[in-house]
Amino acid sequence: MSGVGKMDAAWKFTKEKGIDMVTINPVMVIGPLLQPTLNTSAAAILNLRNGSQTFPNSTFGWVNVKDVANSHIQAFEIPSTNGRYCLVESIAHYSEVVKILQEQFPAFQLPEKWMAVCLYQQCSLHTNVESGASVFDLKVALVRFGYVEYGVQILCEILGNECGRCGGEFGSDPKKTEHLLALEGAKERLHLTKANLLEEGCFDSLVDGCEGVFHIASPCYHDVKDPQVELIDPALKGTLNVLGSCAKNPSVKRVVLTSSVAAVAFNGRPLSPDVVVDESWFSDPEFCKQNKLWYTLSKTLAEDAAWKFTKEKGIDMVTINPATVIGPLLQPTLNTSAARILNLINGSQTFPNSTFGWVNVKDVANAHIQAFEIPSANGRYCLAESVAHLSEVVKILQELFPAFQLPEKCADDKPFTPTYQVSKERTKSLGIEFIPLKQSIKETVESLKEKKLFTW
Repeated sequence: MSGVGKMDAAWKFTKEKGIDMVTINPVMVIGPLLQPTLNTSAAAILNLRNGSQTFPNSTFGWVNVKDVANSHIQAFEIPSTNGRYCLVESIAHYSEVVKILQEQFPAFQLPEKWMAVCLYQQCSLHTNVESGASVFDLKVALVRFGYVEYGVQILCEILGNECGRCGGEFGSDPKKTEHLLALEGAKERLHLTKANLLEEGCFDSLVDGCEGVFHIASPCYHDVKDPQVELIDPALKGTLNVLGSCAKNPSVKRVVLTSSVAAVAFNGRPLSPDVVVDESWFSDPEFCKQNKLWYTLSKTLAEDAAWKFTKEKGIDMVTINPATVIGPLLQPTLNTSAARILNLINGSQTFPNSTFGWVNVKDVANAHIQAFEIPSANGRYCLAESVAHLSEVVKILQELFPAFQLPEKCADDKPFTPTYQVSKERTKSLGIEFIPLKQSIKETVESLKEKKLFTW
């Protein structure tokens, strides 16, 4: 920004004073050094050669210093020169620069991957944590802590091109992470790191050197005895601990925080089919407490605290606020969201009188990636392909699987909880084209069968 302001001021001043000025606007200047010290541009090349394991996920224009020097001389000597001259021989991502270095200097040890970091939010509750363990107990996160399934989908995307680190509580059973370690590219690019989310500073080393941090999911279950300990502390304190580590590491360019529609739509305002919920809505903590919506409260408090913290510390954060996430499972265990579908097809005689927003796990994963990679992404993004009462979900199941024995009546005689709309306007800027609810339900049931969580 200082360069922009300086240039603008220079043009205004020379115009006012009648001074003949020409500007040379080079990109990243590399080539032979005349001075005995290292400059920023040459350091960009040196950092690829000095044993680093990763390269930045950055793209620059490049130009040789001799061309820049010559252009300055010509701009002075040629009478007709005027205005601005941009200098760039080519534009290349760091990965391309590494390839060129490999061709020119095959003996060099060069980085092979870019580094991002993906943090799964957990607490020790119900995890049977054993000290000294060496693998990340993801099974607990996937089963106990809700819709973290899309975290695995995000890892699939990250591992396709970059390096991912996962940090969280640990358990001693390797079977709990086999599905992660089996992902394509995991052997070379996935690193599982021991960390305790509620321990301040424990993510410092994990975040160090990373450009992107994805902080994913919270405890999500309904049989709660102590909401503060079981849900609120892990969501609130855990989120602030992760952000605290990000604040200490200038390498972090953006944090993508998984929030929820739960932190958006529950504020006491009446919901109806003509009401459109959008990102300007915020759930009301007092309303959540009065109605004992403990998970909703935990997500609301965590997101609110995150916005205040990142504003204070100058951290670039984007939040993804998905509704109920369904679709294909990658983990071998059942999560809370898929259980809502399973409970309708496993012989139940009734369906709950409940209405939910629904979104496919692949869309949620994609939204996280786009929120990090698109420079203009900002603020909150609500994700819901549609909002449907469980009676509508049963109808879709009947169409897809007519042989299934499905519930035919609601669990109570009250009027159905109303549907509402969730705005899709902002998600359009992320390029999200939502997978239809019917397809998501079909994929969920087929995945439950594949994972042997349901048979027919």
